[in-house]
Amino acid sequence: ELRALDRLTVTPPSVRTVGDNLILGETDDVGQVGSGLLIAFFLFVIYWLVAVPLCWATLKKRRWLHFSWLGFFLSTLLFTVIAWVTVVLTRESSIQIRHLTVIDSVHGQDQQQGVSWMSLFTPGYGNYELIIEGDGKDLLLPWEPSETRISGFPDTRQTTVDTAIASNRMIIPSRSTTTPLQLDWRGPIAAADWGDVLRMDPERPVHVVRNREGQAVGLRGSIVSRLPGTLEDVQVLFVDRAHPLPRQPEVSDEGKMSWVKPTQSGRMEREGWLWAMVNDVPEDSPIMLDNLVLDKEANDLEKSLRVRYSLLQDDLGTPMKPFGPSGRRRALEALTVYHQLEPPQWIRGVEERRDRIHAITTRLVGRELDLSAWMAQPAVIVMGFLPASELPIPLLINGEAPTDSEGLVMVRWILPLQENTPRAGSTTTGG
Repeated sequence: ELRALDRLTVTPPSVRTVGDNLILGETDDVGQVGSGLLIAFFLFVIYWLVAVPLCWATLKKRRWLHFSWLGFFLSTLLFTVIAWVTVVLTRESSIQIRHLTVIDSVHGQDQQQGVSWMSLFTPGYGNYELIIEGDGKDLLLPWEPSETRISGFPDTRQTTVDTAIASNRMIIPSRSTTTPLQLDWRGPIAAADWGDVLRMDPERPVHVVRNREGQAVGLRGSIVSRLPGTLEDVQVLFVDRAHPLPRQPEVSDEGKMSWVKPTQSGRMEREGWLWAMVNDVPEDSPIMLDNLVLDKEANDLEKSLRVRYSLLQDDLGTPMKPFGPSGRRRALEALTVYHQLEPPQWIRGVEERRDRIHAITTRLVGRELDLSAWMAQPAVIVMGFLPASELPIPLLINGEAPTDSEGLVMVRWILPLQENTPRAGSTTTGG
């Protein structure tokens, strides 16, 4: 029937793919590799200029051309020594970690949860033992990107992990190169000697203020950052009660149709709001919720997600089109609310003559990052980013904690709220 009415959308959406490049952009040390190749290239160019034209011109001037092979040999020997010294002086001799980590903390729970992708550089040749400190139920596995990489190490030996015996332990062979890994961890963040997370201010607990009809009219309270650094690109999401009315069928002159209104197709199940904080949050500073206005036009959650993640036409995470730090942060935000993103448009409105241009986000990685299940109930969710942070997961390498680790940490804090039951002048507090 919709096909006969020419109401079906035929123009496919633009696809924004979040793939392995999201992880590789943070874990690959492209600068270090590039500088090494650049040194090797210039050293070769200088060697060629000295060994061929300069040596030949000097010998010709002195009429010693019969010593040309000896001069070439001595030039080669000299630059071999220079190359060897350069490699020795520039070679990394310490363990290094570059990582992308997401830490989740639920208010009222003693343990936090984290997932981390990392590249671990181990100098020398031999074996290294990796252990995640904790109760032994964490997971430590090799990780290999599915996308084709331009460069790769020729040694393709596999690393075997017996998860039935010790899923938090692994022995890797070292070849003076990097090993990609994935860590799934659960435990108290204090055990990692990294810092703390976001905490509700005990003197100003977070709660929802409602009117006589039970509708939310504001948030009160504050959240204090105990993180070891400044939290950037902070967003606050507030998910409230379910919509009071179900999706309505479209109505025409012939009566009610068998499909819903196009404006309500794909509608979120619950009301919600989203605020992007203007200022970063320094360590030990509060996030004040009192001034957040529940404006359906400016801060509606569904509209905000559509504007931030469905109107952009950029492809994310492809090897041929990498994205920068801001793009990676936006991709992590999209993975956080993945099942709340706008679905593909399949029907046009009665007055629409052209398909609306829109984008959808697909994911190849990060399925474990989706917090959409928390949006099936009232909740306050705060998320932000710590750049250039140490690894927050308690990893031991040969029995010692790594001293040189750096990467991006996404912090997410969830406050479950009680389901609202309409009551005059009621206030809902955190659960």
